[in-house]
Amino acid sequence: MNKGLVQLLICYLLWGGLSIYWHALNTVNAIDILFYRIIFSFLSMLILLVGTGQLKLVWRETKQLFHQPKALLKIFSAAVLITINWGTYIYSVNHGRATEVSLGYYIMPLLSVLLAVIFLREHLSKNTLIALGFSMVGVSFLTIMQGGLPFPVILMALAFAFYGLIKKGLTISTVTAMTLESAIMVPVAIIYFILSKHQILWQYPPHIIILTVLSGLITIIPLILYAEALKHLKLSTVGLLQYLNPTIQLFIAIFILKETYSVTKLVAFSFIWIGVFVFCIGQWHAYRIQNKSIN
Repeated sequence: MNKGLVQLLICYLLWGGLSIYWHALNTVNAIDILFYRIIFSFLSMLILLVGTGQLKLVWRETKQLFHQPKALLKIFSAAVLITINWGTYIYSVNHGRATEVSLGYYIMPLLSVLLAVIFLREHLSKNTLIALGFSMVGVSFLTIMQGGLPFPVILMALAFAFYGLIKKGLTISTVTAMTLESAIMVPVAIIYFILSKHQILWQYPPHIIILTVLSGLITIIPLILYAEALKHLKLSTVGLLQYLNPTIQLFIAIFILKETYSVTKLVAFSFIWIGVFVFCIGQWHAYRIQNKSIN
């Protein structure tokens, strides 16, 4: 469990800072970035597999998957869902809507916890329920004051919440799942670039080319950490700690990207932060009790 928490915290810290990365690529078409990200994620996975000697493992598990149609469907669904999440996120950040994106990531934990209860029958502690209550008040208040949720926010939140649920149910190794997820979407990316009349990658300035190529690496590292953390933690725990990600994104949007921030959002996010604080206190208390019982 401790290993899973460390992996998850590092993952969310990396994800939280990605808005700066995508903002630096705002001169590139958002859809182009999405498909470059898919291609370079796949190539990065291949380099990782060769470097760590896990290519045979992936090949063996992939062959076994052809006898498991349900597992194959899960992999395909995960690939589609994460692509939708990526695309919506990149588009929003590149169009000056990073604050709006942070709202989507505040909704995701609520959906993750809900899915954990409905599909995985996870039990929520009293502390978790209180934390969830504060978070729901904050999200509901913000939604009402804004007159509803923008469609991209809903789409992005639903896509990632169901992605986490599907990944929780996979029994194959993380590297195999990651390789197949990226491989499934590579043909779509290649077809897109064949048909697209946009600027070709090597026609951009050198720093844009480097950032685009490295997008694969900065994509697979947190996703691998996330998948590994899911093996050790309850989905509801993963969901509530997810609030670290949008909090970092929100601060970046306000203080670095200089987006506007209203009093309404401050009130709403205050409820959410109180909920996160309550949850963290409860987790720390449970951790201390567990350590005492072991000792």
